[in-house]
Amino acid sequence: MFTMKTLLIISFFVATALAADIPSFIKPCNGDPSKLLECVRDNIEACKPRLTKGIPKLFIPPMNPFKVSVVAIEQPLYKLDIKNVIIHGFNKFDVKDLQIDHKNYKLKMDIVFPQIVASGVYEINGNLLLLNLNGKGSLHCNATNLGAKFEADFERYERKGKTYMKKKDVNADLYIKDAWIQLDNLFENNKELTENTNRIINDNILDFFHEIHPTFEVIFNNVLDRSLFKITETFAYEDYLPNFD
Repeated sequence: MFTMKTLLIISFFVATALAADIPSFIKPCNGDPSKLLECVRDNIEACKPRLTKGIPKLFIPPMNPFKVSVVAIEQPLYKLDIKNVIIHGFNKFDVKDLQIDHKNYKLKMDIVFPQIVASGVYEINGNLLLLNLNGKGSLHCNATNLGAKFEADFERYERKGKTYMKKKDVNADLYIKDAWIQLDNLFENNKELTENTNRIINDNILDFFHEIHPTFEVIFNNVLDRSLFKITETFAYEDYLPNFD
């Protein structure tokens, strides 16, 4: 399962200059708007080899595997719970687009993960793809070119004589090129029906992904709350974007 705990890797953006605490491989983006995007992209590349084990100083946890304890989604037609989620592949990604409006405190980004492999324990009750699904068991998923177009608006506030940033609005559009999923034990003691239903789901995998996309959004927002937004409210604006105003 995604999430986009995934744009976690962009948290370096708000931590490009953490005074004495800045990691040596991060270069401050200091005061020149014409070079800001280049500086941010360079810092992304510097972070990539370190994402597997995580970067504690940037609040980035280990990204391969990435673990989520529970995801709970309740929609009008179904209820889905996934526990003990383990995700491989968040440490490898491509930045397709990056836009930073430092004057209006806006960040836009489009990131693609070439290959995601996930597992967990699910429980589902309700209707998806016109199928009545009521089961629980192991879940396995492979996704190709899983992406997220992400936009965040921030607002400034003062604390102890310094300026800090907090999230104002967040929007994400998740998309995927292809995927495969296996839901074990969809129908208890009926292996044939479980296999046939899984085949129908995979024959319509993009539609299935569209219907369960709130699951990925929950993971994604969880990542942002634990990383990007935590950083912006922990470190002063002057620290990570010196000479920008």
